Amino acid sequence: MKIFVLFLACFLLLFTLSCGGSGSSSGGSSGYIGGNWSGQWISTRYSGQGGAVSASFQQSGNQISGTASATNTALGDVTGNISGTISNSDGPGTINMGVAWTRGGSVTYSGSYSNTRISGNYSASNGDYGTFILTR
Repeated sequence: MKIFVLFLACFLLLFTLSCGGSGSSSGGSSGYIGGNWSGQWISTRYSGQGGAVSASFQQSGNQISGTASATNTALGDVTGNISGTISNSDGPGTINMGVAWTRGGSVTYSGSYSNTRISGNYSASNGDYGTFILTR
């Protein structure tokens, strides 16, 4: 009988461990939009101006943070820190974020997101504005 109880306890422990959450979570660092994204920005104010943009997001509830980089800006190639919010921590919605570039200046982004695409408009502290798109 003791062997059976020991076997049953081991089986239940292994079963519990094997069922432990491998799915996505809306909290923590990953969340719905957490992770690495890349894409492009295109200036509306300065025709023909644009470049690459990438972001690495961490998500905690509706709060987002992380790092971003952009090429071919008025400041050259830049990196900076992201701070912002999303409207829905578990699914598609709207995003509002700002990036403070390490070389000075900043940019705000607003738009919509899904689990594979973020797109919308940006406005830079130097007066530039336009559109952006990120995918993963």
